[in-house]
Amino acid sequence: MFVAAQALAAKADLGIKLHKMYKDGAELAKVEPLITRAIDAVKKLHNLHRDFWFTVNNPMGWEIFDLRYGAVLCRLETALLRFKDYCSGKIPNIPELEEKQLYYNGAKEMPMEINYPRIVSASHVETVK
Repeated sequence: MFVAAQALAAKADLGIKLHKMYKDGAELAKVEPLITRAIDAVKKLHNLHRDFWFTVNNPMGWEIFDLRYGAVLCRLETALLRFKDYCSGKIPNIPELEEKQLYYNGAKEMPMEINYPRIVSASHVETVK
């Protein structure tokens, strides 16, 4: 489980760090290694987890993990792209990092979510029937 701990350590507070670095005007050279380290750690965990899964489990069900790992990796790659675009002057700012961060504290105004579709995004588009 050491690989899982490495992936978690690389990603756990990455959003908080990136938000602060953006506000402080950090250069890409300081941001890129943090995101790259998280990407590498998640890829390594994904590969080891997949190998273990297919060794001890029925293959059915693994697709859910592929989706989840894939989502994490795509978000990290997008974060890196956004910082690259910002640091190169391609975009004037990173709007998603301009927003105030909300921290979960168990308070009524910030309820804990245990429903995956509600965890993934604060944006919820619903179809009117």
